[in-house]
Amino acid sequence: IRDRVISKHGQEWTGDVKEIGLEINSPLIAKAYAISVRAHSGVKRKSGEVYVNHPLRVAQSLQSAGFNDEVVAIGLLHDAVEDSPLTLGQLRKYGFNERVVSGVDSVTKRDGEPYVEAIERATSHPLGRLVKLSDNWDNSSDEQLAPFDEAKQQKQRAKYTPARQKILRMIVENPTDYMLARHPAFSATYKIKVAGARFDTPFDPPAK
Repeated sequence: IRDRVISKHGQEWTGDVKEIGLEINSPLIAKAYAISVRAHSGVKRKSGEVYVNHPLRVAQSLQSAGFNDEVVAIGLLHDAVEDSPLTLGQLRKYGFNERVVSGVDSVTKRDGEPYVEAIERATSHPLGRLVKLSDNWDNSSDEQLAPFDEAKQQKQRAKYTPARQKILRMIVENPTDYMLARHPAFSATYKIKVAGARFDTPFDPPAK
């Protein structure tokens, strides 16, 4: 599948799959990968990086944590509807089930929607909140913020940290089948990572 995607879109825009470590090991993931590349082909991030590397990293972190292919597919597609002409209806026509489509919808920011409201909507979805947390971790990583000056880095952290706190609390306080260690789509490693994540940060509002 990767060779076919490269031949259609060009190696430059297909992302560093091998370096990032995402395993394209099922028809669902292969389809989501191909559509993600199509949606983001020709686009770069503000850092100058090929854009599709971001959804690849988001999906890989979910895959390595033990989540199933549906969650990984949502990770691959999480920006595709928001940032391209692709629609949710088209995802249905491509054969994605409603769990995947609703998950993508939950993390797709609406035109004019305030960031806080977008986070609120994403955290209300049992799969969307998992993907949004992975998205947040990647966007706020030192590697992704490094190209920006200190003022911009601080502004971004001030944006992402409260959102991450909200998502983490929702995950921890509202476990679903996907958040149970006994579930085959979930790994104990991720549970430990989430449970050990810090809620208190320099951007927390002062205690009342």
